[in-house]
Amino acid sequence: EWMKWIADLPQLQSVKLGDYAFHGTKSFAMSNLTSLQSIEFGQRCFSSASSFSLIGIIEWMKWRIDLPLLQSVKLNNNAFGNTGSFGMSNLPSLQSINIGSDCFRGYYNDKIQKYEGGASSLSLIGIVEWMNWKRDLPHLQSVRLGEGAFYMATLFEMANTTSLQSIDFGRYCFHGASSLSLIGMAKWTKWKRDLPQL
Repeated sequence: EWMKWIADLPQLQSVKLGDYAFHGTKSFAMSNLTSLQSIEFGQRCFSSASSFSLIGIIEWMKWRIDLPLLQSVKLNNNAFGNTGSFGMSNLPSLQSINIGSDCFRGYYNDKIQKYEGGASSLSLIGIVEWMNWKRDLPHLQSVRLGEGAFYMATLFEMANTTSLQSIDFGRYCFHGASSLSLIGMAKWTKWKRDLPQL
C-alpha cells in the first residue's frame, strides 16, 4: 500500500498442513505474519514447488523482520522434494529447524541416470547492514536434516548462530558437497566466535 508493506494476517499463530497438501502447487508465498509461531508441513507437501523462502523484507534499503515470533519449522518427508531454491533469514525467535528425509532432494531421471532438480544450497547466515554482520538467528538451538535431504546441494553455510547446540544430518545429505565449514566470522580483521554452545 503506497509502497509500504502492511501485515494482513496479524493474529495467525500456526500453520499446519497434512500429507500431500498442495502436491501439484508450483508457487507458494508467506510474509507479514507477525504473530506466527510454528510451521509444520506434512509428507510430500509442495513437491512441485520451485522455491521456499522464509525471509524478512526490504523497506527503503533496510531489512525488516516480518516473522518475529516464529519458533519452529518442521517439514516432513519428501516435502518440497523438487524445490530448487531455499532461503531462511531474519528469524530472531527461531529455535528449531526439522527437515525430513528427501526434502529438497530432487528426482532421479532414468533417461540420463542421475538426479535432477532439488535445492543447490542451504544457507543459515546473518545479513550485511552497513558493511557489518548482524546476527539474525540468535535463538536457533537445533538443526536436523533427515536422510537424503538436500541431496544435490553443493553449498552449506552457517554463521551467526550463537545459541546453536546440535546439528544432526542423516545419510546422503549434501551428497554433492565438496566441503563443510563451521567457522567464526571476521570483523575488523579479528575473528569472532559464533558457535560457542555447539
